[in-house]
Amino acid sequence: MKRSLLTIGLLLCVQLAGTALAGNQVSIRLVEARSGRPHLGPGLADVAATLKSTRYNHFTLLASSGVALPARGTASQLGAYTVVCSGAQQNLQISVRRGRKPLLSTTWRLRDGKPVVIGGFPAQGGKHILVFLAR
Repeated sequence: MKRSLLTIGLLLCVQLAGTALAGNQVSIRLVEARSGRPHLGPGLADVAATLKSTRYNHFTLLASSGVALPARGTASQLGAYTVVCSGAQQNLQISVRRGRKPLLSTTWRLRDGKPVVIGGFPAQGGKHILVFLAR
């Protein structure tokens, strides 16, 4: 009986600790990615490894925004793009449009500290990508 209570108590502590570590905000960055001389612009150091895993090697931060989690249909304007986020970190619905044109609608499970790259929208000389990072 004591062992069962101890096990239940430990499981509850682990579950609560996981909840406490869940991110309460997601940063969204609009990045221009292209091939050329290797470059990592200011504001991208914390997502450098993820960016370098793409086929590009020159990255420039164009705009950034933050959204509180859980998101409630929060719209962020990043350059010509509007990014709308809804839901919790475990089931974040993301839609992207450029002007009035819808470009993308997806759902992601974001993990704390693990950047996610979405996009690859054509841009002059490269691509525009969106980097999401929950903290």
